[in-house]
Amino acid sequence: MSSPDQPSASAELLTIERVAVLQRTALFSAVPGQDLVSLARSLEEVWVPPDSTFLERGAIEDWFFVIAEGTVVVHIEGRPLRRLGPGDVVGDLAVLAPAPRSASAVA
Repeated sequence: MSSPDQPSASAELLTIERVAVLQRTALFSAVPGQDLVSLARSLEEVWVPPDSTFLERGAIEDWFFVIAEGTVVVHIEGRPLRRLGPGDVVGDLAVLAPAPRSASAVA
């Protein structure tokens, strides 16, 4: 059972919807849809409750997030740097060059 704030399992995106989300990003916009199908199938959907930190400054991780819906604020010690929304990515540098995260992100 899901809470009113959390989507149910049936709310997960279909592969074609995942491809559409990926194509809305600058990172994948030039990649043909058929080439994104296998990537879309391998994605893990993560629902982040409002006001929750999901990227911590200083953490060393090797993943990034594509924002499908909602708003994300990237900040350093509470000082906002950027506000991101659907079609934006956050944390992508961690995949290219694993190093401590330079900022935190809150949904």
